[in-house]
Amino acid sequence: MSEIFLKQFLPNGDQQATNDVVAIEDMSDLEQLSYDQIFTKPTNYSDACSGAKINPNHRDFALRNSDSQNSSFIVVAQASNDSNSQKFKSANLQMDVSDNSLVCPMLFINLNALNPRKVKNSPLGQYKIRKFDKDFALIEFENLVFPQSIVVSEKAELLTSLYNTGNLKETGKSFIGQFDKQTKRPIFNKEYEYNGKLYVPCRASSARDVLVGQNPTYSQKGDEFLYWFYVEPISWRIRNYSSLPSWLNPDGDGSHKGILLRSNYGIISGIPFAVVKDTTYPKHSNDYQISFLRAYLNGYNSRDEIPDEILRDIDFDNLRLFNLKDHNFLDEAFRGDKTLIIENTVSNSSSTKKGYNIKIDNTPLSIQEQMQFYLNTGKTFMLHGPSGIGKTRRVQDLDPQCVMLQLRNGILPEEIIGKTAFEDGISKWIEPTWYTKIKEVCENDKEHNHILFIDELTNVHANEQSLVYHIVLEHSIDGNIGKLPDNCVVIAAGNNPEESEAAYNMPEPLFRRFDAHIQLKPDIASWLEWGSELNNKNRPKIHPLIAEFVATYGERVFYSAYDPENPPKFAVDPRAWEQVSNIIYDNNNTLRFKLIEDKVGTDIATSLIDFASKNHLSVDDIVSGNYIQSDIPTSENEKFALTYYLRKAKPEQLKVVRNFIKTNFGGEKLATFDKLWAENSDENALFLSDLIEEENKASIHTDNNSQLS
Repeated sequence: MSEIFLKQFLPNGDQQATNDVVAIEDMSDLEQLSYDQIFTKPTNYSDACSGAKINPNHRDFALRNSDSQNSSFIVVAQASNDSNSQKFKSANLQMDVSDNSLVCPMLFINLNALNPRKVKNSPLGQYKIRKFDKDFALIEFENLVFPQSIVVSEKAELLTSLYNTGNLKETGKSFIGQFDKQTKRPIFNKEYEYNGKLYVPCRASSARDVLVGQNPTYSQKGDEFLYWFYVEPISWRIRNYSSLPSWLNPDGDGSHKGILLRSNYGIISGIPFAVVKDTTYPKHSNDYQISFLRAYLNGYNSRDEIPDEILRDIDFDNLRLFNLKDHNFLDEAFRGDKTLIIENTVSNSSSTKKGYNIKIDNTPLSIQEQMQFYLNTGKTFMLHGPSGIGKTRRVQDLDPQCVMLQLRNGILPEEIIGKTAFEDGISKWIEPTWYTKIKEVCENDKEHNHILFIDELTNVHANEQSLVYHIVLEHSIDGNIGKLPDNCVVIAAGNNPEESEAAYNMPEPLFRRFDAHIQLKPDIASWLEWGSELNNKNRPKIHPLIAEFVATYGERVFYSAYDPENPPKFAVDPRAWEQVSNIIYDNNNTLRFKLIEDKVGTDIATSLIDFASKNHLSVDDIVSGNYIQSDIPTSENEKFALTYYLRKAKPEQLKVVRNFIKTNFGGEKLATFDKLWAENSDENALFLSDLIEEENKASIHTDNNSQLS
């Protein structure tokens, strides 16, 4: 995470303000700003947590051009007079747990985390910039979120009902809320997911006028009311917009290497500073450096930060409870991958690195990407996995021209190594058929590596396995005889003994010769992605109905293990579903119960027929808006299935389809869809790029002259 969020600097870039990753505004810098940038509004959530309101005596200082009076002072920091100290003091001397001050966190973000030339997918997710003038703009990131707007009307009533009956799914996240005056401890509100959206409940006192004029919906419990809030992207004010590079700001001078942000609204409130002895309420000690606020923002243990000379003034027994190393602002707000992988780029600066100059890349690789690497670099590998999982299909997808050498018990040696014939008393070697084929394929396309695929390697006896020793070990049939072409790569596949009674252990020398062994397991997500690809008949490899059925029912219908002691009458696996899919295609898109039953059995066939009789979304349905909320998938596999299926959208349908995915499934699924829709087609990639650029320009144009609200 430290490579994404940098240590804080003052906006002028001259002086380091703090070693913290998250900071609050510096008072000396705020003094140079206009009132409309100094004051801000509370979000509905921060309002509910502390009842933040502007002091009526200071109403003239409310946010400029705003028709709301729910503005408040933001909490800022002021440097200590001690130039050798990095301690900070609160500039608002009235702050305590009941105060109306708001917290606007500041972040300093590595520009490399946003640069599309250096990272394929930003860990911060997709972002949108709203420009207001040459020096001022707002930015939102998909993966930086916080509870903000209130949920009203029927939606709030539904959430409360689901909450009270235990039918809301917890995400494992929680956000800081109120501060309990009695226990002097923070209260954290759990996050829940419903229908692809995230919500946080908060119990607020009935005395709090949380949402004037918005007619909020709540449930009352004693003297408290349960309100619901949407978890939404945080709107950030870019403090150094004019200094950003041109790919973020066309008018920027590129003098800064990071993007300095302050939340545009007061997203946090009600957090005290330190807990002082002999007070009714926990109050601050006028020192930000030892404050509970700083501990929360940066994940510190407050106890570790308190100098000995001031312990006499602090209620140490309570303060020591504030250990927020594992529960802090960034852990709550950040939803992205905390590992930032920057692609190797040419740099104008020269630097000497110690050690071996090794670059570490923790980016996950799919099975297909691993296989592609080994093929491109000419390395042998072997696929292991149960029958029907798709080993052969993966190899054929990797190289449609691959030549297969399929082993079997009792295979004749000459089928593998050829035979010797005598002609006029002279011995002559007659090469096997597979060898002739692989030579032709490799000769006709010298620019690419091609595969010799040895299938069922572990399903034959040691005698048959020994016939391919030299092919794998020496890249030839026998020494200088039958040398494989330089652009031929040997790949093998077989079952593991624990997965099949027909499998045998592989001799150690043969096992060790392979550069890699890839273990395949039943994986619905990768199968759905493969099945959404178009075949040579220009239709998805797996019928969309079958893909959605498997996605919905999951592992119980995707793969059934084979029990040799009690052999089943039917077996389902990826290969079986591919066969069922072809049955539907070959029967003019008609589902016949008996034909399906013959393959997967009565129970699964019955479930499939029942599933097929229900309504299912198509591209045309989405484009025309012919659907209701209950038609939209809710499980991850179902979302992936529909996302993969929608890749068949035509260019003229793309805008509506992308908006549907983004709105209902989120940025991750949209990124997956964009990749699938554009891959293997330069024309599609260009069209998509133009569409995204158009959308960004439209967003900037729409917001260009609008006012903050």
